Amino acid sequence: MADAMKRRSVFPMPVTGLIDHPEFVALTAAGRGMVITLTLYYWQSECRPMPTKLSELFVVARANPQMWAKHRTVILRIFNDIKPELDEYFLSRKGKIQLLRQWGAISTAKRKAARLAKNAPPVLAAEDAIPAISAVPYQRVASPEERGPRAKVAPSKRG
Repeated sequence: MADAMKRRSVFPMPVTGLIDHPEFVALTAAGRGMVITLTLYYWQSECRPMPTKLSELFVVARANPQMWAKHRTVILRIFNDIKPELDEYFLSRKGKIQLLRQWGAISTAKRKAARLAKNAPPVLAAEDAIPAISAVPYQRVASPEERGPRAKVAPSKRG
């Protein structure tokens, strides 16, 4: 079985402005479909600017040429009426997501700091941390003559 594609995360789209728009209600089914297709394209592209050429909008709307010619002005007027609501809602949701991520990062940092503090070794007092140096007299290393002859070691037999 092929690996299932991960589902893309998209904010829920506000539709009140669209559903309550009087011209949307009066459109034919084909006209409504084109408006919804344009709106979904805009929303799923994270409210990036729409194409400006009518020929490009025609392709985005997946329109029938006769229906597009008949309803184009109404469709674009409806879309331009609901666009500010879409933009405002998208920016609001995006801001909330960023804020939640920041709070999560702060919370994670606090938990890590608490865990480090809990597992840290106890702090020693300065006099305990630095060992006292005892006054050991310096002993000079004996010279080869003072050490005496070296013992001879028999060579090892490796087989």
